[in-house]
Amino acid sequence: PLVQMAGAFGGMTPRESPVYGPFAAARDEMFRLVEYDGRGYGRSTRGLKSWTMDDVEADFDAVIEGAGVGRFVLWGQFFSWPTAVRYAVRQHERVAALVLWNPVWTDGPYGAQRAVGAAGITRELAARVVQLGNGDTAAANSPTLLTSLPSPEDHMVMMRDVRHHETERFVGSLSVPTLLLETRSPYPEDVEREHVAALLPGALRLRLPGTESSPVGANLAPAMEALHEFLLDHAPEALPPADRRNGGHDGLTGRENQVLALVATGRTNAEIAQRLGLSERTVARHLANIYAKLGTQNRAQSAAYHASHRRD
Repeated sequence: PLVQMAGAFGGMTPRESPVYGPFAAARDEMFRLVEYDGRGYGRSTRGLKSWTMDDVEADFDAVIEGAGVGRFVLWGQFFSWPTAVRYAVRQHERVAALVLWNPVWTDGPYGAQRAVGAAGITRELAARVVQLGNGDTAAANSPTLLTSLPSPEDHMVMMRDVRHHETERFVGSLSVPTLLLETRSPYPEDVEREHVAALLPGALRLRLPGTESSPVGANLAPAMEALHEFLLDHAPEALPPADRRNGGHDGLTGRENQVLALVATGRTNAEIAQRLGLSERTVARHLANIYAKLGTQNRAQSAAYHASHRRD
């Protein structure tokens, strides 16, 4: 499973959005995806008195126990990353890998108060921020997004307490394989990226080409490909058995086996790319590798090889 830790900017992914929906679908394809509304969001607790790391971690523990999750991949993003790191330190035997998306240094010059302003945040402002940040009017007007947002009062509590989510005290004890994914978005600023990266010297750090602050649009395919390759190398047990390097046909990687299986069903490169969250260029590269390793010349020969050598 992959479990997304709820943070100060996010509850559950609005799946009806044409921008955010594919992100949820791509993760569903690779994992059993577990999401939840953190306190202050959606149908969770409202009227917050505090939003400490202990509060966030207690909610996360309740979700893990309620969902019956064993060992899992932990996804933290934006302001939730310090709590995700602390959880991975404390529960390292349960966390197979840690993925951090655009983590924000909460005491940095960007700062939580600068992120939302001293007056709090309204549904209309949040929707506008989403629209400007991702160019997605449908996402900004998403019913799921608009109804799940916290009240201005609850958001002020979050922004007050998130500044005290200290990381330096425990980050040096992190032993879980960690992937740090960043974009070219100006949020967060480069000085904050460098500070966070310095705190995580053992993490694999990748800068993606897209400008969106979220894993959508041009960021989606490279983000999912980076995640897949990272897990193949560092935590293959987190992937389905058929998607590991030792699954499928001998000599093929897990991703190449996935591509070959879809070629055998008659899907085009574009269809395979959409299904696996890849670019068409990456699919073509995987196909070239498959031809070379199997000694085949085209899709038909490769599909025939798959049918005669598959392991049921």
